[in-house]
Amino acid sequence: MFPILRKILREIIATSSDKSGTRGNGAGKGKQGIDDIAAETIQATMGIALDHHRAGRLLEAETICRQVMQVDPDHPDALHMLGVIAHQARMNELAVELIGKAVRHRPSNPDFLHNLGSAYRELRQLDEALACYDKALAIRPGFIETLNNRGNVLQDLKRYPEALASYEKAVTINPNYAVAHLNIGTCRLLTGDFVRGLPEYEWRWQSEFLLSGRRDFSQPLWLGKESIAGKTILLHAEQGLGDAIQFARYVQAVAREGAKAILEIQPSLKALLSGVAGVHQVVSRGEPLPDFDFHCPLLSLPLAFGTRPETIPATIPYLHASAAKVRRWEERLGRGNVLNVGIAWSGRPEHPNDRNRSMALSKFAALENPDIRLVSLQKEVHPADAKVLEANGGIRHFGPELEDFSDTAALVSLMDLVISVDTSVAHLAGALGKPVWILLPSAPDWRWLTDREDSAWYPTVRLFRQPAPGDWESVIGRVKYELLLVDS
Repeated sequence: MFPILRKILREIIATSSDKSGTRGNGAGKGKQGIDDIAAETIQATMGIALDHHRAGRLLEAETICRQVMQVDPDHPDALHMLGVIAHQARMNELAVELIGKAVRHRPSNPDFLHNLGSAYRELRQLDEALACYDKALAIRPGFIETLNNRGNVLQDLKRYPEALASYEKAVTINPNYAVAHLNIGTCRLLTGDFVRGLPEYEWRWQSEFLLSGRRDFSQPLWLGKESIAGKTILLHAEQGLGDAIQFARYVQAVAREGAKAILEIQPSLKALLSGVAGVHQVVSRGEPLPDFDFHCPLLSLPLAFGTRPETIPATIPYLHASAAKVRRWEERLGRGNVLNVGIAWSGRPEHPNDRNRSMALSKFAALENPDIRLVSLQKEVHPADAKVLEANGGIRHFGPELEDFSDTAALVSLMDLVISVDTSVAHLAGALGKPVWILLPSAPDWRWLTDREDSAWYPTVRLFRQPAPGDWESVIGRVKYELLLVDS
């Protein structure tokens, strides 16, 4: 749907710019669409568009907005809705232009200002986003969605106490506002406050972002209070592949409690995680589950064990590659008197922060060096990156030959160094005990904490952080320099 919307929305702004700018009175003749609708009925028509939009029928909503703009080219509600649709289609420059026009016609509308702020944030124009949110709150002080989003921008700006204050004001107004509670949790975790952050992180199960992953078992949830000695506990993956790899380290701690640990994970991880110390049985998601007495999501295990930054179980390696697969991949890779550097430049596009954490392969290509063999550790690549691979014979790429993560683990084990953005490959390399450089956005995930180059989770990790939002060039420049030192 989005490619169609992008094409249509580009046409809208081109058409809109050709209009005279005079508000139509609905009296025009000979036009198609709904130009014969009287001006006083346009608002009712926009109500129909709103119903379509709320139901997710974006094309229908867009069509009605275009028809309204044939009658009234500057109708604020139509401009605003088209801007929101552009934002949903990740066309944020257009979203800013359309919603900005709506705001100029209706500057005291807090909803317009809120959505304009959201589009600015997607463009990493954080000061502009913050200004929009502040204006919206000046008009509607109890606007909890704006308080929450304002907190997000402040966190992006590394103004953590102010971010927490904004989130906390939202939950003071609505104590059950789950997403703000979750953001309080992640902000506290990011700054190393696990004592207060981990309990708030449990609100993820009430938020719209992770609600679909919630499991409603009849067996009780275990968060460390009950004895599990002699019991069977199901530990289940809840988010991405990297999360499952990272928090599988707690299986051994569960086993030390005297429990049988059943690990349910994504199918592509089954072979790899079957070797985790302390695991009794590994089940792929979708397979029948054995009987169990308790369950715990993997990312709730730090809370169950009262983890603090200084008590993170960071003994590595806790994952191991198959010796047979290592031999097979050694033959496939071939030998050579070069430094083998594995690279991973992007994660899954569905990840909510993928726009910030991933980069184009073309940026990684700057690391090429005659004394270095760059090896792609990604199974799947975006179409644009595939073209770079085709045009660039200096990067080895195996793609579909990586059947699952046990293959990726074997290939990683043959690397002298792994350089990766914040994705599953980074966690895999860290869990295998390989040297890994992780390239982080300016606003990183909470598990990397703030202002440090090492990782509390993986002793062999070195962190390279963006100095400013979107500035991968500086990061790659520093990595390129550090690579020369390694190779010398």
